[in-house]
Amino acid sequence: MDKKLFYILFLLSVFSLAISAQETPKDTSATEGDTVITNTGNDWDEVEHNWDDNSKSWEKDYKNWEGNFFTLSNDPTLSFNYGISKASIKNLKNTFAKPNLAEIRVGFSEIRGIQDFLVRYKYEYLELTNISTQLNNKTTTDLKSDLWRISAGWSKGYGYKIGDVTISLYNTTALNWSRLNMFTQASNKSDSSYINYFDKSVRFGTSAEGGMAIRIIPQLSLTAGYEKSAIFPRHMFWKWAGSAILESIVGSSIDKFVQKIIESSPAAGPIVSFVLKSGIEYGLYELRKEKMNWPFKSAAPLSYDQFKFGLSFSL
Repeated sequence: MDKKLFYILFLLSVFSLAISAQETPKDTSATEGDTVITNTGNDWDEVEHNWDDNSKSWEKDYKNWEGNFFTLSNDPTLSFNYGISKASIKNLKNTFAKPNLAEIRVGFSEIRGIQDFLVRYKYEYLELTNISTQLNNKTTTDLKSDLWRISAGWSKGYGYKIGDVTISLYNTTALNWSRLNMFTQASNKSDSSYINYFDKSVRFGTSAEGGMAIRIIPQLSLTAGYEKSAIFPRHMFWKWAGSAILESIVGSSIDKFVQKIIESSPAAGPIVSFVLKSGIEYGLYELRKEKMNWPFKSAAPLSYDQFKFGLSFSL
């Protein structure tokens, strides 16, 4: 099956699952054993249900988690990441040398307990990243480059609490502004012309990351993630907005589907959320390697695929 068709069918199947989960009918009628009291005047009719008081406690608490759930941490957070990267442009004949990356994030992270064993994770931050072949120092004839990037990112997800340790599976969306500096030039004219759209210019882009954050103690977390990003040769606002709205609709549908999963099978929620969101983001960014504002006709971006590992300190 064609890869593009596979990703489109995957998007549609996830969306349809979310819709079907939301359309599950609820039985609001009184059952045998209920006591129905009807009053006249301005009083409302009251139905006294005889079910177990705890049978619906999880659903009630989940829908009101913002007010009722206990906070495990809500702190200023400083993160340091290091990793390996791969840069590419679709249909480019020359090859980029593989750079390494170093980055620092500053923001606020929050971990909230949903149940004794389940947590919700959130991290909002500003980031400064350097992706450079100078951090690699390998001898190569491929195109050497140095990129600096400023980002604003939003991470969220679910995880598990095991004693004092929490293991959170998260997905991140970020907006980026990058400046590329090429150390070597492409050997052919057409490649050189296209790379010049990025070289020594500030360009807008987006990125998505999926990863894991393991909080060992309240002040220290270990993190590992995989990121895909796209840097645009030109920012075509309306096409970018259309692509972003499509991504947002799919993401919201997954969130609602995951809520249903957590209500019925809490232990499966973090894994289902992570797998679905990571799969969607991976597919979208693979499609965007050819069209930066997929599904709209647009040019190929400068793409980065990178693995990163790091430490986060809660202050």
